[in-house]
Order: sequence, then C-alpha cells, then structure tokens
Amino acid sequence: SDLNSAAWRALANASKALFVDLRSQVNGTNNGNIEATLANLRHKGWKSGTTLASALYEVRTLGFIALTRAGSVEHGRRICNLFRFTDLAVYEHPKLGIPACGATHDYLLFSDFGMAKEALKTGVNELREKASERLRIAKERARDRKKTCVQKLDATGPIIGPEGPFSRPIIGHGDSLRVQKLDPEI
Repeated sequence: SDLNSAAWRALANASKALFVDLRSQVNGTNNGNIEATLANLRHKGWKSGTTLASALYEVRTLGFIALTRAGSVEHGRRICNLFRFTDLAVYEHPKLGIPACGATHDYLLFSDFGMAKEALKTGVNELREKASERLRIAKERARDRKKTCVQKLDATGPIIGPEGPFSRPIIGHGDSLRVQKLDPEI
C-alpha cells in the first residue's frame, strides 16, 4: 500500500500498528482470509479489545482493508470477520465464500489529509453504529432461540413415569412421581 498517501498520514499510530500486524499474516494466497481478533493478535501485544476495535474501524474507514466475510454465530460457534488488503489481489476461497477480486486501492480515494481526517470522523462512527446494530440483532435472535427451546412444565398436569414390565408408576393429581417395583410373578 502507499504509505505516503493522505489516508496513511491520517491514521492514528495504533491503526498503523494494526495494519502492520495484520499484514504480517499475508502469505501470498490468503488475502481475504485475514483475521483481526484479539485472541489472534494478543501475541503481537494487543491487550485491549476497545483499542483493537478503534484501530480496525480506522483502517477500514480509510480503505486499507475491506470486509470479505461478516462474523456471525453459526451452530453455536462464533465466526469472526475476515478482511482483505485493498492493495492486493484476492484469490478465491470457496469454503469461506470469498470470491476472487483484483486490488482496489480504496485508500487512494482520499486525495488530501483534510479529506481523510473528515472521513475518519464520520466513517468510524458509522462502522460503530453498524456493529452495535448487528450485536443488538444477534442478541435478540439468541434470546428468541432460548425462548423457543425452553418449555414450561404444567405443575397441575399428570406426571408420566418410567415404563417397563417391572415398574408401575403411582400417580395422583399434583403428586410427585413414585415408582413401585412389581413382583415379576404377577
């Protein structure tokens, strides 16, 4: 990427450090499959999720990286966001649903420092709002799933016990379940 660009000069130092740390993950064919999780970057010295998120919003807003797959929760597992560097081509990753694309150099859209700084003010807030909305929706969906999985038991209804040739439940309305062993010769 062009480290002399107006967009690069507008980045905070933490955002520049994040760019370098993420760039070290590129191995030639994995652009588009770059993770920016705290767990993945902890060994690089990242300790704060808030600092990481702010830096990530900045490098995205100014077009140095772009989202290739939005994170989600699938089958009870959390799936992380994946990113690409806009100055590098992306090879197709069919298993991840990432199509091939050429380099777009989005950071060059900012022709001067003032324009890049202004974009940071609005762009970072927009990304934060979108992330908050996605989190709110995910929490609602999780809450709805929990509601549909839990059923209330009717305490006044009959209680059903184990069945088999050697046991017979003795159940009365409102009684707790008791199992009586039967004589096998009956």
